[in-house]
This record gives sequence, structure tokens and C-alpha cells, in this order.
Amino acid sequence: MTTISVIVTSYNYEQYISRTLDSLVNQTYKDFEVIIVDDGSKDNSVKIIKEYVSKYPNFYLYMHENNENKGLVESMQLGLSKAQSEWIAFLESDDYWRQDYLQEKINYINTNPESVIIINDIEIEGDRSHNEYIESVRKLHMKNKKNCFKQMYDGNVIGTFSCVMIKTNIIKNLDFNTPIPAKKKRRKARYFS
Repeated sequence: MTTISVIVTSYNYEQYISRTLDSLVNQTYKDFEVIIVDDGSKDNSVKIIKEYVSKYPNFYLYMHENNENKGLVESMQLGLSKAQSEWIAFLESDDYWRQDYLQEKINYINTNPESVIIINDIEIEGDRSHNEYIESVRKLHMKNKKNCFKQMYDGNVIGTFSCVMIKTNIIKNLDFNTPIPAKKKRRKARYFS
């Protein structure tokens, strides 16, 4: 059976974290672990997360030493260091999945065993301009079903990390050091048609 480690990083997401974790509890596919890394939250996030960890044996909470805030990259690396499964899936603390999300990923893996990364469409709540961007990305993916990696690289067309699932041995060998500093002003999204 294919195993999955779901990594959830959290920083002051008390208003969303229950919905996020509930979407994991309610998955129809059950062979997965949930690795939650809190990045020094100052709100009630950790209290909420601990309730899930005490209730569900496949949920684990990790924190940086002294509850320090170290940022997303170090939080992801901590989560990856704890992952024990064949595949890694990511779920951002303000996102949630449909009940069959992981099962659909497993179905895809079973029919496409050579896969090493799986990315899917997403639905956006709220901001219309972002929805338009996601729709243009969806069209791009549909147009280039077999090989859209150049467009992904050039245009950063992954709508959210929550739609990414990757083989553990691939991501654990990646260099997370980016030449672009985190504080750099974000460029405007490019639209594709």
C-alpha cells in the first residue's frame, strides 16, 4: 500500500487550522501520517493542534527549539526530516482538501507508477483576480498535459503548495536555498492564455 506523509506548517492560523485538520481526519484514504510543524505561533494554534494530536494517532506536532519562529523553509525541512512515507503531500494551514483528495492521488499513482510529482487544479474562495489567474493556469496545464514543466518553471504556475504531492526521495534531495530573498518584493502574477 502506498504511504503518504502530509506536511502542514502553521504560524498563527488559529482561525483556519481546525478546518484544515478536519479535512485530513475526513479523508477516505487512511494510510497517511500528518506532520504538523508550528513555526512559533503566538495565538491558540498550538492548543488546537494538540487536541488533534491527542485524538488521532497518525497526527504529530513538531516545533522549533524554544518555540522559535524560523520561517517556512526551516519549518518545511523539519517536517521533511520527520516524514516516514513514500510520498509527501503538503497542506497549507489555511487550505483544506475534499474527502477523496488523497484517494484520487493514490488512484493516479496506481495507473501512472512512473510519476514523481503530481499537481492538481484548485478551487479558490474569495479574490476574483486570483481565480482568473488559476483559470489561466488550468488552461495551460490542459494544453500541455504531458510536459508543462518549462511553463511551471518560467511562470511559477503552481497555485498553492497544497496541490503538490511528490516522491519523498526526490524532495529530500532538493536544495531549499533560493537566490531570491524572502523579503524581496513579489512580482506580479503573469497570466497565460
